[in-house]
Amino acid sequence: MPFLYLIGTLRQHKYTRKKIHGADTKVDESEHFVFENHHEAIIDYKTWAYTQEQLKKRTTTHYRGVKKYDNVYSGFLFCGDCGSPMFSMSRSDIAPAYTCGTYHKRGLKGPTQRLRMN
Repeated sequence: MPFLYLIGTLRQHKYTRKKIHGADTKVDESEHFVFENHHEAIIDYKTWAYTQEQLKKRTTTHYRGVKKYDNVYSGFLFCGDCGSPMFSMSRSDIAPAYTCGTYHKRGLKGPTQRLRMN
């Protein structure tokens, strides 16, 4: 878990190297030396746990829009160029439309199939 030092935990032996001038290699987390309550905590555990939970929730990015509702045509429409499934997508800056799945994943490198919903 990241930022354990904030709650007073010291973690050592995270990296090792075979030669004095060699490259560092990561050590498995189960082999780390962990000392809880090693030093005074900067924040309490409850605040730290809440913050970690919020960080985990916010790590997903929704660059090309978020699917909020199931659409009745899901699984029935396919792109005429690549055969990828098309899905409905709505964003504040574009009109609601069905978008090619390949275009959604690859951007302009894929086909630019788009059907407007009216």
